[in-house]
Amino acid sequence: MRYFIIILSLISCSSFAQNVIIENDSLILWQKDRKLTWDDFKGIKHQPKDVHLIHQVAACGIEFKESFFQKTPEDLPVVDVKLYFNKYRGWTITNDIKILEHEQIHFDIAELHTRKIRKKVFDLKTKEILNIYEYVNIVDSIFKECDTYQDKYDDEVLLNHDRQQEWKHLIYKELEELKEYEYIPNNE
Repeated sequence: MRYFIIILSLISCSSFAQNVIIENDSLILWQKDRKLTWDDFKGIKHQPKDVHLIHQVAACGIEFKESFFQKTPEDLPVVDVKLYFNKYRGWTITNDIKILEHEQIHFDIAELHTRKIRKKVFDLKTKEILNIYEYVNIVDSIFKECDTYQDKYDDEVLLNHDRQQEWKHLIYKELEELKEYEYIPNNE
């Protein structure tokens, strides 16, 4: 299962362009070679309220950080989107490797949608769209799409490891298709 602190509602308008956090005591920037470990889940543990929800033994806290309201010299909006795992929003009562993989796939799904945002922003900039609300609408739309996709993932893989592996391969393929929109910190 998942617990998102953001996806739809939390939009932090602070610039990370100068000081990119790769990892600190509370945040981990999504990177393809940095997979989550159970040690990253530092949040307060929750026991399922219903015995039928025993599969809810972990949660993944994800934050999108972006900076709006900046402009380039050409007056194009700057939308700098980075995806983070929040260690103190993630929690677990297990050390099961399959559940950890489940949470990693949630993080990867969020990265997929982060790349979709970057692609759409690039497309708008290519068209020299100056209206900030067109950018905001794209971000909101993709956040909603991501939330729906996350729910679909949970619904389809619940207690089905084979189906989880199918999703893992699907997400990997989709991430590869959008590889050019991956954020790589040392390229700044």
